[in-house]
Amino acid sequence: SDVYKRQGINAEYGILSCKMAGTLYLVMGAPNVGTCTLMKRVRDALADSTDFAFPMIVASGAVKQEAEVVTPDEFQRRKVSGDLQLFWKNGDVEVGYRSFLGVIESGVNVAIEVPQSVIAKVEKLFFYHKKRIIYVTASQEIRKQRAGTSGHPYVETSQSKPQGPNVSTVVNSGTISEGAADVIGTMKQHGKESLSFPPCAVSITVLRNAQNATREYLSEQVIPGLTNALTAISQLPVKPKNPYLWLSEYLETNANLGGQGEDAGSSDPLPALLVPGGYICRLEQAPHVLDEPPSMQGLANLRRSPQHDRLVGVGQPSTSGIRELVAELCGSHGEVVWLQCRDSPVLYINQHPHTIQSKDKQGEPPLSLRAQCISSVAELRSIEHRLSRELSETASQQGGKLQLFPPSLNKDAADVEPEPVELTTRVKTPQDVFDELEAEGFNVKLRRAMLNGDAPPEPEEMDEVLAAVRAASQTGAAVVFSCGNGGERTELAMVLSAIMLAVESGAEPRGYVDPLEAGPNPDLKEKAQFAGIVELCQHFGPRGPVVKAVVDDVIDDHTSLVHFRKGIHECWRGKGDKSKAVCDAMNRLETYWYLIAVGEYLSQQVTDRYQQNFNTWLKSKRAIKRSLHKLCLV
Repeated sequence: SDVYKRQGINAEYGILSCKMAGTLYLVMGAPNVGTCTLMKRVRDALADSTDFAFPMIVASGAVKQEAEVVTPDEFQRRKVSGDLQLFWKNGDVEVGYRSFLGVIESGVNVAIEVPQSVIAKVEKLFFYHKKRIIYVTASQEIRKQRAGTSGHPYVETSQSKPQGPNVSTVVNSGTISEGAADVIGTMKQHGKESLSFPPCAVSITVLRNAQNATREYLSEQVIPGLTNALTAISQLPVKPKNPYLWLSEYLETNANLGGQGEDAGSSDPLPALLVPGGYICRLEQAPHVLDEPPSMQGLANLRRSPQHDRLVGVGQPSTSGIRELVAELCGSHGEVVWLQCRDSPVLYINQHPHTIQSKDKQGEPPLSLRAQCISSVAELRSIEHRLSRELSETASQQGGKLQLFPPSLNKDAADVEPEPVELTTRVKTPQDVFDELEAEGFNVKLRRAMLNGDAPPEPEEMDEVLAAVRAASQTGAAVVFSCGNGGERTELAMVLSAIMLAVESGAEPRGYVDPLEAGPNPDLKEKAQFAGIVELCQHFGPRGPVVKAVVDDVIDDHTSLVHFRKGIHECWRGKGDKSKAVCDAMNRLETYWYLIAVGEYLSQQVTDRYQQNFNTWLKSKRAIKRSLHKLCLV
C-alpha cells in the first residue's frame, strides 16, 4: 500500500527496506539555555554540507527561530493539504515543518528544533527511521545569567531531561562556538550507521493482513522494541550461543513502556496519587552509625570498599552531599555511576530527601501509592514525576508552601503538626538532581535498582546492580550505592559488586573451605553451614565450597553495618519476638543463598562473556532453584 511505501516497506514481501537512510535529530533544551542561538550557528557551520539538512520552520505568527511566517488561514490550509508533516501549538502560535521524509530516505541527516511534548508524535510518525534526541542544557546559574543578558524572564524548567539510550546531552556552558561544535560532533557521531547483523530487513509480514487496531498495536508497541533488540544484538562483539535467550533477556530488561501511564500521550487524566489529608511528606534522614564520622556534609554512613576504592556506599544524601561526593569522585575517577538501591519513591524538597507516608499509619506508604504496585524502574520514575507535579500544585495553592514533617516524632509531639514552610526550590525527583549536576559539567549518571529493605533480593534486582557495575568497569567510573539509611540494601549492592570483581580477578579462598559433605556438627553461627546452603554448594560440584569461601571472604571484608552470613544466626537467636526473629533469619538465609548462587553464576560468565544475566541463568537451573524452596534454619 501507499502507507507502507512511504514508510519504506515492501508490501509484496512484507520487509523493511534496507536503504541507508539518514538520522532524524530532535534538538531541544532547557529554558534560557540558548538552543535557538546555538542551532543558528550549527546551521551556518554546516550550510555547505551534503550530509545534513535543516528544514525551515513554518509558523502562524512570530517565533524565536528563523521561520516562514504565514497567516493562520494559510497554516490551516497547509495542514489539511498534508504539506505540513509535523506541527504543534506554541502558545497562541501554530508551528510546523514541511515533509522531509524524502530527504531522510535519500541518506541525508535532518535536524529539527522541537519541544519535548512533541517527542511521542515524532516517534509515531518516524518509528521506522533512526532518531536521536540532542538535549541542550546548562547550570541554573548560567541560564539565569543568559536570561538577564537577553532581557527575557528566567523560566524554571517544568520537565525533566528526556531519558533513554537515544538521548545525547550537550552542556552549553561555554561560548556559542564551543556549544555548536559539541552539537555538530554529536550529529556526526550518530549519523547514518549501518548494521552488520541482522540482515538489513526486518520481517513484518503480519502487518499486511492485520486489522487496523492490531496493525497500530504492532507498529507502536511491538516493532520498536524488537528493532532495538536486534540492533543491540548486532553490535555485540561476540554473538550469544543462544540468541533467543539473549533476546528474551534484553526485551525483559528493556521493556517498551511507551504505552503505559502518562508517557503514552493518553488524553485520559491519571488519578491523583496524593489524597488531601491522607498523606504526610516526611524528611528522610539516615542516622550515622558507623565508627568514623563522614568528612562531607549531608552524607551519612559513608564508606568505601577496602579492595576497590571506586565502590562507595552511603545513605540517601542531601543535594549538597551528592554534589560534594560526585565532585570528589569525578576528580579521582573522571566519571561516576550512582546506583540508587530502593523500590520506593523519594523526592527532593528544599534540597533534602523526603518520602510520602500515610498520615494514619506513619512509616507506611498511603494506600493510593501502594495501589500503584510499582514493579519496574520506569514505573518508579513515572510515579516520582507525578508526585513531584502534584506536590508542586499543592504548594502553588498554598502560597508556595508545603507542610514538611521531621524525620520522626516523639510521643509528646505525635499530634502536633508543623507549620507549612516556603519552598526555596521546586520539588525535584532524583533524576532532576542528577540532570542538574550533568548540566554543570559533572560526568555522572543515575541508575536504579529496586532492592527491597524488608525482603531478600530478586534475581532481576541483582542483575540491575551487576549491570551497573559492569558498565562502570568499562570506563573505570566510580560507583556509588545509596538507599534510605545506607544500610542493608547499600551493603548488599556493595557485596554483590565486590563478588563480581573478585571472581573476575580470579580470587581464591584466603583460608577455610567447607567440606563438600556436611559434618555431624555443622557450624551454623560462624560459617552458616545450614542444610540448604550445603545442598546448594553440592549442586556446583567440587567448586561449590570454593565459591562459598570466596563469597565469605568478600562478606567479611565488606561488613560495615550488616553481616550477611553471621547475621542469620544473630537474627534467629536474638532477643525479642520469636516469630519475627525467625522471619528475619529466613530473609537473611535466602539472601546468603542468592549471594553464593551469584558467585557460581559469575564464575561461569567470566568464561562465557556474560551471555546470560543471572535471572535467565537461574531459570535454566531448575534443580538449583528447587533447593531455594527447601531452605530452613537447620
